[in-house]
Amino acid sequence: MFIKHQAQHSFIPRKLTLLVALALSGAAAGDKVAPAWPTAVTGQTGLSGIMAVSAADTILVRLCNLSGSAVDLGAATYGAAVLR
Repeated sequence: MFIKHQAQHSFIPRKLTLLVALALSGAAAGDKVAPAWPTAVTGQTGLSGIMAVSAADTILVRLCNLSGSAVDLGAATYGAAVLR
């Protein structure tokens, strides 16, 4: 199972966390998630993120801005694959 989510604007104020819930039919509690982070995320210093199944059919994206300034990722595509 794989999902892609196009975020039109991802702005994260300093020292805060962006939370996004993605609908993925068939995802179940206990499933592992392999994230596909957009280049805008992997190229930033001070960002830390995880993706996990938070409920049936739902992937939670948690992206923390640990830097001292706000981060604007612009439009970005996040992906997630569920592994069993």
